[in-house]
Amino acid sequence: MPNFWRNLSKPIFALAPMEDVTDTSFREVVAGLSDPQYLHILFTEFTSVDGMNHPKGKVKVGERLFVSESEKELLKQKNIRLVAQIWGNKPEIFHKIGARIRDQLNPETLFLGNGDVFSVSQGEELVAKFGLDGVMIGRGIFHNPWFFNPLRQSPSKSEKLAQLLLHTRLYEQNWSGKKNFNQLKRFYKIYTNDFTGAAQLRAQLMDAKTYEDVYQITNAFIKELPLL
Repeated sequence: MPNFWRNLSKPIFALAPMEDVTDTSFREVVAGLSDPQYLHILFTEFTSVDGMNHPKGKVKVGERLFVSESEKELLKQKNIRLVAQIWGNKPEIFHKIGARIRDQLNPETLFLGNGDVFSVSQGEELVAKFGLDGVMIGRGIFHNPWFFNPLRQSPSKSEKLAQLLLHTRLYEQNWSGKKNFNQLKRFYKIYTNDFTGAAQLRAQLMDAKTYEDVYQITNAFIKELPLL
């Protein structure tokens, strides 16, 4: 199988795997907002190989690797790669084997930096400074889901709230009956910031229990939003 990593343009930009964050719903939102020139790789949530091997837990743990059909189509359209992030219960062994592969079998191993990168330009500076092959984005995406589209860094209030509704609809579509709706609310601060009344709107959204609730609350705040 061809190694797609070798064909990526550098510097590489990726959305880092994050627990209860980088599920198929949020990945689709970020991919939809992104310019593929600046987003090359998406990662799944962290997935335990021990859990995947457990006779009772494998179904629940396997949800972390779920990819919706709409996300698959979007990633294909934008040529964005999705990588499954799996782990075991002995991280030191993973580190040891990884180092051995790098030093003995494949000295051309690629290195991506990760940690407190909040813009494409900052990522490019870090790549140049430390000789990296690219960067992964973690907490930076919570400051701005438009991170991977540097030409769109000042979204309007309407644009932010439209994405909030999209994310909510995707979450309900993908996880209704499987995940607690309240887990979604950690994302709402991403879309409700830097405009008058944002904190009050966010407080109201904490009482929502369905997409329809979120739409009604949001639509009362700003008129003429399309029902996504």
